[in-house]
Amino acid sequence: MGKGIYKERQPIVDYVEIVHTDGLTGKVTSHRCNMGLKHRILKFFHLAHNCMTNSGTGGIADIVSLITGLAAPAAYVDIGIGTSTTGDASTDTKMGEGVILVAVTPTVTSSSGALKDQANWTHVFSHANDSGLTGTSAINEVAIENVTNVATTGHMLMHIAGATNYGAVDNCIWDNGDTLSITIVIKFEQGA
Repeated sequence: MGKGIYKERQPIVDYVEIVHTDGLTGKVTSHRCNMGLKHRILKFFHLAHNCMTNSGTGGIADIVSLITGLAAPAAYVDIGIGTSTTGDASTDTKMGEGVILVAVTPTVTSSSGALKDQANWTHVFSHANDSGLTGTSAINEVAIENVTNVATTGHMLMHIAGATNYGAVDNCIWDNGDTLSITIVIKFEQGA
């Protein structure tokens, strides 16, 4: 199998699905980050990356430490949204501004067959679920963090922010009943 941008197989496949529901009109808009031909082309030219971080702490470093038994990092159970317009980088260690972090219970599922190869985090952000969400927010950032360590060492598993990777800003008017459903999937598979 060739190594071109259309045939290359990645050992970790990650994406974020975002569904914004307008509380007043009921209009639903959705988009996926880190998917499709545009993302593959941007990655090929090093203008985008998969959302896993590789900063030396957190992300890929924590996965390697865990599977080798060298360290047991705290679980990544915190999903966050933010308003930073600064584009993400694979070396990010924390979210930008306007951050709301919520603890969730991740699940492990199978993409096909009995193999449990996908980690999933999901949360519906809304004023009803998260009382700190009031007013209007221009959401342009999503992350999975480990808040046990994030304050001191910046343990972030994945991060998407800015126009290149997040895409169009989700303008959420929380007091009108808007919801923002975030689902993050990280799938592990053998390489080519």
